[in-house]
Amino acid sequence: MARGNNDQQVGVIYLRIADGKIVETVEANSPGAVKRTTKPSDEHPNGREVWERRDGYVDGVITSMFHTEREYKGEKITELSIRLRDKDEHYSLKVNKGNRYWVGILSRLPNVNFQKTVRFSPYDFKGKDEAGGERQIIGINLFQGGEKIDPAWSKTEPGDLPQGRQVMNDKGKPVIVNGRALWDFEDRDNYLLKVFADLADQLRVGDMAMGGTQDEAPAKAAPTVAASADEDDGLPF
Repeated sequence: MARGNNDQQVGVIYLRIADGKIVETVEANSPGAVKRTTKPSDEHPNGREVWERRDGYVDGVITSMFHTEREYKGEKITELSIRLRDKDEHYSLKVNKGNRYWVGILSRLPNVNFQKTVRFSPYDFKGKDEAGGERQIIGINLFQGGEKIDPAWSKTEPGDLPQGRQVMNDKGKPVIVNGRALWDFEDRDNYLLKVFADLADQLRVGDMAMGGTQDEAPAKAAPTVAASADEDDGLPF
């Protein structure tokens, strides 16, 4: 089963990850779809209605993967595209560089067998922090053969993976945003991009090549914006 139900699909199905779900934008009143109102914007002051199918996972064999750049409200965004094939269904799963889903995927890709089906199963739920307070737990698990794929790096064994750096102001004090320290993960993300490039090359021409569609060329990555320190417990940095 490629996703959470047995509906028949035709052509490439474009997916993204939001709120711990695999999300597809669909036509109004599509079977199994839910309606959502977007946040207000200059173009839509009251938001706009969209219909979405939301699943807990998506399965498929990875046939190709690459990064591209796009611009949104004047900001350059680097986006990961993963092409998946499951029987007669083809998916394009997109994730923005630097977010927790992106980090979770790239940290596990070195342990993925690209010749076998892999399941992408994101999550987003309320948990507890070290002080017993409430925090949002966001991330993604990958599975093959019913077994969870571990990250290639861990907090106790980070290897060569660079760690995040706490952002300091000109007085040498930590920068605090919304009550949390600000961290810079640019070195980590650049390291993951190099690992990713090697794996993507193997998919194209190496022993694991699956003959995937290469209709979008990889682009240079945009600079990483510093993120807050509340990284998910499942992420090794």
